[in-house]
Parts: sequence; structure tokens; C-alpha cells
Amino acid sequence: MVGQHNCWQRISSPSALSCICPAFTSSDFYDGWTYEGGALNLAFVVVWAINLALDTARRKGDEKLLRELSEAYTGMNIFQQQAFLPLLEQPLFRDSGILSYYFDWLAHSSNDNYWKQIAIAPRHHLIKTAGLHIGGWYDIFLNGTLNNYCGLQDHGGLNAQMKQRLIIGPWMHLPWSPFVGDVDFGPGASSCIIDENQIRFYNWALKRPR
Repeated sequence: MVGQHNCWQRISSPSALSCICPAFTSSDFYDGWTYEGGALNLAFVVVWAINLALDTARRKGDEKLLRELSEAYTGMNIFQQQAFLPLLEQPLFRDSGILSYYFDWLAHSSNDNYWKQIAIAPRHHLIKTAGLHIGGWYDIFLNGTLNNYCGLQDHGGLNAQMKQRLIIGPWMHLPWSPFVGDVDFGPGASSCIIDENQIRFYNWALKRPR
């Protein structure tokens, strides 16, 4: 997480950024991401933290830690990580040396400045680009996708309000496939639909006359 000092000054709208395509994400990293209605979103938080740590261990070349994290993420092991109590004594997280943010999340259990400095929704007016927002009816971040789309339509910066597009399909978080449980939603829900619409959106946003 970013530091609190001069957070507003670090937010920018680069002139070269013409469009964005946020998919399956949130508009607030406190409520609807790390916490849900004030309760720690534990199952997701553990998975998210290990995913971040896997990438860090890989870039650091720490093969021992990479194996430990990979094993913790495999099969039933992930459920053991999610069920461990007390949270502050989670040995893999405590001893890894690279998961300090997990303990920051626990320490900031209310929507304080730690979270407000990185919240997206209050800054929709600063976003000036066209956007294609992609979400799934069965995705855990559906509300965030809808909030960002509606927020930018209503409060987006210069020229952004009329340039927002939205696709919601019968998808879980990942991968976006036509299958949700035992239900097959058919070829109209395949990943190629996303690919085709992204290309159409980029052509519209990047190639049309200014």
C-alpha cells in the first residue's frame, strides 16, 4: 500500500493514457475487497496475499520461500492457511519477511486514512479516459465493477463521462469461461467474446479521429 504523504499530489492523468479496461476489480480496497461490511474477507485476503507473495519471492529468486508458498497454495493446503488462528500468528505470513502488508490489513480494520488514500470511487472525477469495464454476475467484485462504471459516467473527468462502456457476463472471477459450476452458458459466454470486444473498444478509443 502506498504511504499517506501527499497522496493527492501523486494521482495523475497522463496525457498519453487514452483508455483503460479494468476487469473484475473493485472501486474500494477496504469495503468490497479486504473487508465486507466491516468483516475481514478472510478467504479472499489469504489467497490474495499468497499470490502477491509468490510474485515477490519469484522476483527475489528465493526458491525456498517460493516452494513454501506454492505448497501452501496447492489443493487443500489453502484451506488450512485460511483456517489458521490466531491471524497474527500465521507462521508462513509472519516468517516470510515479505508479507508485512497482510498485517497492515489486519491492523487497519476500519475505513481509516490507510484505505481512503487509495480508494478509487472518491477520485472518479480525476479520471479522464475512456473505459471498458468488464465484470461477471458471479464475480466477487461485481459491485466494484458497477460502481466504477456508474461513477465515471456520472462524475468522470473531462470527456470521460460519455466514453464509458460496460460488459457483464455469466462469469466467475477467473477464468472467464462459459462454465459456472455445472451450468454451461454456451459459446456466447466464451472468452473470445471478451477479446473481440476489447479489440473493438481499443479501435474505437484509439483510432477514431480526435
